[in-house]
Order: sequence, then C-alpha cells, then structure tokens
Amino acid sequence: EEGLLRKKFAKTGTETLLLGKTLFNNVILRIIPNNAFISWMNPYEATDIWKKAGFNYVPVEPILEANVCKDGKNTRVYAGVLGVSVSEYLRMYSQRKHYKNVKKQVQTIKNILKEMGITHGHTHDNNFCVLHERTPEGRIDWGKPPRVYCIDFDQSASS
Repeated sequence: EEGLLRKKFAKTGTETLLLGKTLFNNVILRIIPNNAFISWMNPYEATDIWKKAGFNYVPVEPILEANVCKDGKNTRVYAGVLGVSVSEYLRMYSQRKHYKNVKKQVQTIKNILKEMGITHGHTHDNNFCVLHERTPEGRIDWGKPPRVYCIDFDQSASS
C-alpha cells in the first residue's frame, strides 16, 4: 500500500484513522462523542494539577487540533502518536530498572483522573503509552524512566 496516507486503525470503540504510513512521528484522527472530548480536554489542560502530582509534563494523549463534526454529536480530534503501550513496554522490558516507575506513573495518572471526576472507561495497560526522553544529541536516554501517557479517551465521561 505504497503512498497510503489514511488507514483505519484496528481498535475497539470509536473510529480511529492513522494519518501517515506508520505510527512513528505521525498523527491519528479520533472521531469521538462530544462529551468524551470534553472529558479528554479537562485533564489535558490541567497543567497545574499534573505538576502538583509530580509530573513535569501533561501525561495525557496530546491534542493537536479538534473540531465538531457536521452531525454536531461527535468531535474530530487529531492527536499525536506516542510510543509503545505500557503493556508492550512491560512485556519487553520487564526486568529493566524502570518497571516499577512505569507502573507507579500509570497508577498515579489513574488516581488523578479519578480525583478530577473523570471516568476513562478502559484504563488497561494498552491505553497507556511510554515515550522516552532524548539526550541533547537525539538519542534515547536509557538512564531516565520513560514518560507515561494515558490515551484513548473515547469512552471517557466527567462527573
């Protein structure tokens, strides 16, 4: 499929399209209910809450652009693609030194979302991704634990 720019992403739930040939350095388009988008925006904009919880970044799937669909019920959300899922990371690196740190980050993110009144809908390890920090030369900094991000807010709700 040379030259493919849009491809349906295999996942359960709402429609997701990959925009590009691979996941690396690309964008996905999620078409989700408006209420789920609001439940995603709230933690995405809550920089002070995340900072207070010890994060020096917002551990929520990055929203690059969003607009309401013509049906008025859904939102088209363009999101940045992150690294591998926590599930895959822990499988590949289960003996590495950052295992406990990654699990702790996942639990902290779940706790903060709950404190914010947000029910994600499916906070299993496949809906958390890791992203390694880079050295000034652009190499992965294996000495630092990866950053963990919560993704896939299509079933989320706010109370």
